[in-house]
Amino acid sequence: MTEAFRNNLSPGLQTKRFNPGRLWIWALMLLSFSLIRPQTADAQDSPADADADALHYRIMEASGFDHALTDVWLSMEQTITETNVDPEQRTMLHRWLSAAFNDEVLKQDFSTLLRQNLDVDQAAAVIRFLESPSGSAILETEEQQVNATDDELLDFSESFNPRSSRNAARVRLVEDIAEGTRTFENTVLILHSIYANVMRAVQAVNVAEDRRMGEEDFQYTSALIRTQIENQMRDYVRLNMLFTYRDTEISDLENYAAHLNSPAGLWYTETLHNILSEVLVNAENRLTAVMNTSHKTD
Repeated sequence: MTEAFRNNLSPGLQTKRFNPGRLWIWALMLLSFSLIRPQTADAQDSPADADADALHYRIMEASGFDHALTDVWLSMEQTITETNVDPEQRTMLHRWLSAAFNDEVLKQDFSTLLRQNLDVDQAAAVIRFLESPSGSAILETEEQQVNATDDELLDFSESFNPRSSRNAARVRLVEDIAEGTRTFENTVLILHSIYANVMRAVQAVNVAEDRRMGEEDFQYTSALIRTQIENQMRDYVRLNMLFTYRDTEISDLENYAAHLNSPAGLWYTETLHNILSEVLVNAENRLTAVMNTSHKTD
C-alpha cells in the first residue's frame, strides 16, 4: 500500500525519503518561537520597569536608604502624578522631587516635609513659602543666628561642625513651618476660642451685675477676665503668621509669614489686642457702673 501511494506521487517527490531529524528541527523552531514572543513583550515593558526601578533606587539613595521615607516619597510622587493636582503645584513639586536628588539642602528640606505627613496642597504651600522672598529672608536670618552661635561654640570645641548645626537649624525651621501649615485650617477654631473665652468673661460680668458684687469681688473678676484674655493673646502671638479669616486659602501662607516682625504684622497683632482690651475695658466699666449703682442704692 505504501508502494502504491508512492507511485501516485510526482517523480520529484518519489525520490524524497522520510528524515526523522527534520522533526527535531521543526520542534526546535516552534519552541524558539514560543520562547521569543514573551521575551518580546517583556522587552516592550522593560523601559518603564527600568525607569521605575531607577526612580525607586534614586529615592532610596536620596532618603539615605530609609525604607519608610522612600515609601512616603514614592507615595508623594504617585499622588502628584495621578491625582487631580493643580498643574502649577504639580510642576513645582515635580521640580522639587527632581532637584532634591542633586541638592543636599533641598533633599533635606523635602525629606523633612515628608516626615511631617503633609498632603500635596500643604507641601506645595510650604515649598512656595520656602522659595518666596519672605521664606528666604527668614531662612537667611536663621542661618545668621546659627552662624553667630557657631562662632561662640567654636571657641570651646574645635570638633564642632557649623554645617551640621545650620542643617539642624534649617530642619527645625522647616518642621516649624510644616507644623504651622498642618494646623493652619484649625486656627479659625483657635480664634473662635479667644472670643469664646472673652464672651465667657463678659458672661461672668453679667452674673456679677446680677449679684451686685462688692469691691473685692469686682477686682477678682476683673483680674480673671484680664488673665483669660492675656493667656489667649499669648496663643495668638505664637500663631501670628497663621491667623486669618475662614475663607482664606492655605496657599496664602506666604502673605502671613511676611507679617512676622513687619509693620503690618505688628499692627495686626496690636489691633486684635486692642479689640480684646476694649472688651475688657467695657467689662470693667460695666462692673464699675454696677458698683456705683450699688453704692447709691445702699
